[in-house]
Amino acid sequence: MTKLHTETRWSKSFPTVVSSPLSAYTCTFEKEAVSCNKRFLRPCDLKRHQKNHIRAVKCDQCKKAFAFQKDLDRHKNTVHHLTIKYFCIHGWCRDSIKPSLDDCILWGFRRKDHWQKHMRDEHSTNRGAVRAIQKDGIPMAVLKNEAWVAVLPRSIQANIQLPSSRTLDTEVATHEWSFVQFSNKESKP
Repeated sequence: MTKLHTETRWSKSFPTVVSSPLSAYTCTFEKEAVSCNKRFLRPCDLKRHQKNHIRAVKCDQCKKAFAFQKDLDRHKNTVHHLTIKYFCIHGWCRDSIKPSLDDCILWGFRRKDHWQKHMRDEHSTNRGAVRAIQKDGIPMAVLKNEAWVAVLPRSIQANIQLPSSRTLDTEVATHEWSFVQFSNKESKP
């Protein structure tokens, strides 16, 4: 006897009870005479799972394979070439962005999920608040032309104090973001 999974779906203003087998979709992938046989409720879950078996996206530097392009991008940034860092939004935190972008290598986070964990664990920020921060913009630094460029939401940009020896070299405003590159040029009074 097949177990059924029942759920209520709402269409406009009236409910509809839908029944489906508890695990209607099964992965049939086989490798070396071993079958996966994982079961899923929805076809989209099965399709996502099957990408893990195929791993069509490959790193050109170490030949490691990934299911999704975003995973390859994260791998390249954290393993091969650091191109982006995420920073804490609290100015007093050790991992917040500093006017001296030379410190980008020392502090901050190489991965967004590490930044999220820092916000939850160190600052007791709940998941909803972390999502809201992400929507407003995470302070980050991006490596462009061998120089670190700060990418700051406008709300945080106003809170950064520059030492007198530093000036804003370039500032390009786009929508809610400002891309700010710091240089060592002497500021002119």
